[in-house]
Parts: sequence; structure tokens; C-alpha cells
Amino acid sequence: MKINCCIVLLLFCIAGFTQEQASPGIGIKFNVTTAAAVVDFPTLQLGVEKRLGKHLGVFAEAGYQLYTLINRGDTAFVKERGFRANMEIRRYLKEEYPGRKFYVGGALFYRGNTANDWTYDSILLHNGNETQRKVDAFWFKKRTFGCNIITGIDFLFKKWLQVELYAGIGIKKAVTSDFQLQADHLTNKGKEDVIGALLAQDNMRNGWGPNATLGIRIGHFFNPR
Repeated sequence: MKINCCIVLLLFCIAGFTQEQASPGIGIKFNVTTAAAVVDFPTLQLGVEKRLGKHLGVFAEAGYQLYTLINRGDTAFVKERGFRANMEIRRYLKEEYPGRKFYVGGALFYRGNTANDWTYDSILLHNGNETQRKVDAFWFKKRTFGCNIITGIDFLFKKWLQVELYAGIGIKKAVTSDFQLQADHLTNKGKEDVIGALLAQDNMRNGWGPNATLGIRIGHFFNPR
């Protein structure tokens, strides 16, 4: 699947490049959204975009987790860390206003992290009618890769700051390994534990599933056409 996606994007890039006139330009952008991510893990992520012409661009970004926004529990087995990478081929549409362009494209992405977490273990029965909810602390390694169809708008703010709003949908495959988990598998029967309930849905942690992305990037473009 990954090889097929790479081939399609490569052919797309070659076909578009042959139709473009040389138009050098390069931009550096900071991903505001991933820096404040709380659903998975935050990363300080920088991207570089190379304009190949009026309508074609290649964008690549990567980031590393240097901090944690949410304390996932009192038990810390490992130091939390994570990495993201993303590569896009973009086709810019007709420029609506000076410095404002819409684009569509395709992207390959990868993200992986190691983190501590916890969930409620199965409810234990006592005396036939009493219940006791048990907290199960653990740590995990998760790796996710996939591809997205991307659309967005790129425009100038204050004549020097490049602002990009983007969104995309696609597919992903996740592989998660749990460690120090006392139960045989993740379970959740406590309504208060929303995160645990999501974790208990195995299709979100392992196997193929849908993917969505939404965010903001800011930066500066050098020698734009």
C-alpha cells in the first residue's frame, strides 16, 4: 500500500513538473496545530515548501515531541516522546487575490509515539452486588502511517507572514503495543473514563481506519512568484 501511494505521488509530481515553467521559490512554515495537540501528542514541527512553478509545489515537514501537555497518570514507566513526518504534492489553483491561493493535493504521513497511560480495568464483583472500579496503568508504543487527500488556502498576512489553513481526509493503519498492562486487553466499563472508552475500541489502535486532519501553519515565503 505504501509503495503504491509513493508511485502515484511520484508520477503526479513528474507529470505536473513537465507542464510547469521554472519558478524557484521556497518557504518555511511552523505547524501551530501540532504544537498544541492534546488528542495524541504535541510536536514542534517545521515544514519546507518548494514551488516548482505557478501551480505546483512540494511540501515536507517533520517534528519531534519535546514536552507533554496532559499528565496521563501518576505512574510513569517511560519518558514520553514522539515524531511526525508528512510529505505533500500540491496543485495550486488560480490565484483569487494577490498572495492568496487555494490548493489540492495528496499526502503521505507517519507518526509514532511512546507514552504512559491508564484505563479502567474490568469491573470486579464483590458479594454478588457490589462493584469496584480498578485503575490499570500502562505504557504503549504506537505507530501510524497513511495517506490523505488535502485541500487548503495559502495567503499573505501583513504582506510578509504566510498563513496556511488546511484540511484533509484519508486512510491510516495503526499498530499499537501495550506494556505493563495488568489486564489481558484494554477494557472500559466506567462512563467517566472517556479516554479509556476510546482506547477500548481496538480499531482506533490497531488496523486500518479513516483519518482526518485539520490545522494552521504560519511562516514566510522567500522569492515567491
